[in-house]
Amino acid sequence: MMGDQMVTVYNLSTLYVVIKGYSSGAGTDRIYLTAMYPNTDIEYNAGSGWIPLGSTLNPGNMVSYDMGNISGTPYAVTIRSTQPVACLHSTSESIHPAAGIVPSLYSLGQSDFSYYQMGDKNAVHNAAMLVYRADCDTNFYISYTDNATNTLVSDQLIDPLNTNQTNPTLSAGFSLDYKGPVPGVTGWEYMRITLSNKADSGLVKLSNTESPFSFGYYSGCASNTNRLYHAYNTYGYLSTFGSFSFDVDTIWRCASAKNPVTLMGGFAEYYKWILPDSTIKKAVLWFL
Repeated sequence: MMGDQMVTVYNLSTLYVVIKGYSSGAGTDRIYLTAMYPNTDIEYNAGSGWIPLGSTLNPGNMVSYDMGNISGTPYAVTIRSTQPVACLHSTSESIHPAAGIVPSLYSLGQSDFSYYQMGDKNAVHNAAMLVYRADCDTNFYISYTDNATNTLVSDQLIDPLNTNQTNPTLSAGFSLDYKGPVPGVTGWEYMRITLSNKADSGLVKLSNTESPFSFGYYSGCASNTNRLYHAYNTYGYLSTFGSFSFDVDTIWRCASAKNPVTLMGGFAEYYKWILPDSTIKKAVLWFL
């Protein structure tokens, strides 16, 4: 059995990014999409352009996309629809399935998350699925208590001195599974990382100083040979399912300030910026 939280129709949307999990062998990762409104069309982009997946769907109609298993591409798929749809992603390590409701790219408004990391040293496999602005990959920070030394660790997730775009060096104990541009969405990236087992059985904080991002947490134990854990998989997104907005409607800045300020929000085609002289500018980013 698998399932996740219930999300109201009003918090669903039309653009989703799904990052492949850990299905192996005959098992495959799958994306399930359920229409909520009449005459809904759905497309997917796995890196080779937009391809129809379902057309003129009615409420309750469902279509699915098979991402394959862990051994091959695509590592990320973008889904878009003409009307809001529900997006469920299932994955499985060994024979135990897990699934999570995926938040829309339009709803990304958080830039820090805290969670409890399951497991005990090497017995459990923990991972994070992240979607964020492309220029902000080196702005991730992670904090946790090292379970071996009982000391607080606070570090940049990606080593700022070695930022190879496709294979950057990560903080000690963390490893990159894959990373790349979000298919069909300019200016956004995804990555899946295996989390350090030094953070197991403790509270972890993951943040980005420059970009809102989505955070999917996966925890699984494919083998219980050590008898400490039963084989299991669990997976879900800690991200909000609402819509992004700035904390305040009016942003004040001294005209004589020397350092520029970059206003960066969640994903949008553009924001409407109204300047003090009533000039209106439309842009995703705005520099003051």
